[in-house]
Amino acid sequence: MGVGDPHVSDIEDGSLGLHSRFLLPVPVTSSPCPLLRSAMNAQASATSYDIKINSLQKDAALGTYRIRLENVELPVIPQDRQKNVDRLKRIFKTQECLRLDPQNYVSATIDAEVFHRRVQRAERQDSDPSLSPPELLLALGEEVRCIHGKCRIKAADSILKGRHRWWTVSLYKTEIGMLQQFSSLFPFLRY
Repeated sequence: MGVGDPHVSDIEDGSLGLHSRFLLPVPVTSSPCPLLRSAMNAQASATSYDIKINSLQKDAALGTYRIRLENVELPVIPQDRQKNVDRLKRIFKTQECLRLDPQNYVSATIDAEVFHRRVQRAERQDSDPSLSPPELLLALGEEVRCIHGKCRIKAADSILKGRHRWWTVSLYKTEIGMLQQFSSLFPFLRY
């Protein structure tokens, strides 16, 4: 290295930055440029928002249950998402549904009063106790509203028959209006 070139120790201690993969000195300034400062503020704001949403979600979480498809409000799917429903139908026909895999769970809201009335019976009246999570038996007319995984529910509704007409659902209190507002801010999360 020549005179004035950075030494490895200079780079490791953070007094100089690196440009790309080369050992070119880039001075680290004590006050970031306005663009970097703006990005840092945006990330801080996003982190704050993320913490708030996570806290609301934890407070509203009721657990994960198997729910009969008859008790899941059938979602309306926008035309631009219909291809995804058709793709899922093909998968469900050829590869079966992996409904117990947490990656395939859907999220839904349920009225807290309905939930508390039914949850005490969930473990006692489970139609197949060998499956986990337990089945939450809801009465005819009692429904959960899907907030994430609508395409899965729509596809499953047309493919699954008989005693196989259920899905694994992570339930949240309906009163969690903030979570639903969050979902509406990011429409790609809803399907």
